[in-house]
Amino acid sequence: MKPIIFCALVLSCFISFSQEGYKFIDQAEKQIEKGNYKKASKLLDKADSADSADYGFCGLAWIEARWTITANRTKIRAAKGEYLEAANELNSMTFYLDYGMDILRMKYYIQALGKERIKRDIDSCLESMTSIDTVDWTLSEELYLNVGFSEKPYGIPYDTVRLIYMQTFSPLAADKDKPLIDRFRIAVRNQEFYKLLTSQ
Repeated sequence: MKPIIFCALVLSCFISFSQEGYKFIDQAEKQIEKGNYKKASKLLDKADSADSADYGFCGLAWIEARWTITANRTKIRAAKGEYLEAANELNSMTFYLDYGMDILRMKYYIQALGKERIKRDIDSCLESMTSIDTVDWTLSEELYLNVGFSEKPYGIPYDTVRLIYMQTFSPLAADKDKPLIDRFRIAVRNQEFYKLLTSQ
């Protein structure tokens, strides 16, 4: 009986310790709701520190926590009117962006820099590409555009890459006779993040 009690105590201590990081995140989110951004930032720093936070042994738990921390830092930056920083924060986590967050990232870039500059940068990047032979479509989980408006290359997340792939290689009848690179450019410009740049 004693070994079972000992094991239960060890397991309970482990679970409690591995939840410490989530406690910091929960506390930070409450502070964000109250508008206490300085306190929230300090709590997110603790949540992001290997010294003060743990999420257990599962790598996926760490990834999920890292994404949640980034999303909350983005909320703080946007609330303070730091739209470029908020957009760059999201851009650093391209792999984890879902459709809504991808659109939000572009909206932040637009608020910071304006549509014209961003569209010009993306168009310039697309037109400078002479081939898509270097894209490994079987392994590519995101696609990066080398543009000047973002801190790092602008990442196109997985779900959008899949749409670009389908529209490039299975184009509409009107585009099927065009060269592959042209179909790729059309496909990129058909995506919602780009349409934000052309809408009124």
